[in-house]
Amino acid sequence: MSITVPNNVKPSGGFIAPLLSAIPAQPKPETLKSFLAEHGVRLVVDKAMAESGLWSFGEKDGQTTLTVPPNANPVRVLEEVRPAVARWEAEKRETASTGEPTIDRLCTAPLGELIAETNVQLIDSSIDDESFFGAVVVRPRKRTVLLMPTQRSEIENDVITRYLIGQSFGMDLTPLPKPFGVAVHPLIDGVAA
Repeated sequence: MSITVPNNVKPSGGFIAPLLSAIPAQPKPETLKSFLAEHGVRLVVDKAMAESGLWSFGEKDGQTTLTVPPNANPVRVLEEVRPAVARWEAEKRETASTGEPTIDRLCTAPLGELIAETNVQLIDSSIDDESFFGAVVVRPRKRTVLLMPTQRSEIENDVITRYLIGQSFGMDLTPLPKPFGVAVHPLIDGVAA
């Protein structure tokens, strides 16, 4: 693109400024450092990795870190690290969506919010045994299923639901009083249908 001015016109700042402002600004090329800063990843240069030329990505000293050798090509590393950061962020979102509640949140949150926050699927159970107060099926990295009988009072359902959610996260809860008991059974691997 070129801008020309007739020979008889002397360009001045007032004449040139509107022309230049009409040219769209080119975005700055993304650098490895700006990409990592945007995604909250610390960059560490490790001389011990110089011989291998490989980089590593993961938790180090409690912080997400990209470790590169001093001779690493930043453009190449940026291209290679993008998918790793995308997977890491997806895992972080998935973990956050099924985050473990605190004891305080477990006991005081409105039950509907607690169920949504912990990614629990509540299913009405047709089991009519008076000794059955509920069951929870915990599937790693998937939705937790909570089976609750329909014939219990609202307060019984509330307390047992909260207790089973806490148990599903392995929280250190005071055992239920007698005659209640909690039984833990390992799941048998099923076959996908």
